[in-house]
Amino acid sequence: MKSNFVIVAVVLSSLLVLAKIFYSILDTHKHTVSTTLKIKSKEGLLRTTPSIVGVWKHEEDENWQLKFLRNGTCMNIYIGIGTDTCTYSISNTSPQCGISVPVTSYSSYLQLINIHDLDDIQCYDINGITDSILSITPVENHNIFVFKRQMP
Repeated sequence: MKSNFVIVAVVLSSLLVLAKIFYSILDTHKHTVSTTLKIKSKEGLLRTTPSIVGVWKHEEDENWQLKFLRNGTCMNIYIGIGTDTCTYSISNTSPQCGISVPVTSYSSYLQLINIHDLDDIQCYDINGITDSILSITPVENHNIFVFKRQMP
């Protein structure tokens, strides 16, 4: 059953990436996105996706967790190794970590900056976020990371 979920998550994430590429051709407007993502639908209506705030556990590597706080802090936790404390922001601008990225009304990017090493910056394309799933892709490659929201 876990492999079926992984397949569905990968397919959905891939479709989101393809949709972002398609819409980047049609729309080049830039806008800022808050921690509660606002996305324009095809009908022009604004819809709000769930907040990133909360604890997320990597679907395949249960030792990796991301904990997003309302104050803009993210704890990048790897059990047994340690925790990096970062600030986080969500935006829709280019470049991200020095890499030119598509900017559309459907795109959003997550940036993590290590507070102890300001040169340690990680940038991710947010493929999708729901009440239970966060899917991100590092802007420098095409790996897809899927996290499940952990209930308090």
